[in-house]
Amino acid sequence: MLDLANVLELRRTDTLSVNDGIADISKLPRCCVKVLSMWHGIERVPFITGPSHTHVRPLFGGDELSVVYRYLPRDMASPSDVPELPDYCHGMIVTYVVARERASADPSMQRGADIYLALYAAAKRRLRPSLGEENLYKIENRW
Repeated sequence: MLDLANVLELRRTDTLSVNDGIADISKLPRCCVKVLSMWHGIERVPFITGPSHTHVRPLFGGDELSVVYRYLPRDMASPSDVPELPDYCHGMIVTYVVARERASADPSMQRGADIYLALYAAAKRRLRPSLGEENLYKIENRW
């Protein structure tokens, strides 16, 4: 699932509190891969890295900022969990699981694993990164 999440570059926007000029990104609800932008209302807030890799320092803004970030989906813990990936990726997960099961079986079944791994790789090549939030791909006049 992490493999698919890296290809899709999943994006999310959440609110984060700023204490003493430092925002702790480990307090975001999902595991943050990369902070893309920070917003205070409709104004974009520039930021720099903080004292550690889990902190960023916004250069201005209020106590609450909207953070747009790439994230990793939560792990699936039980069979009833639904993956935090788009619906069109769910079949790819099944294909990968079948390939892994066949690869770990006796030698007569292992040849079938190659077919399923090839199907998974072909489907993964067709994926495109998500556009994420609308404000990430709208055209703004900066001059």
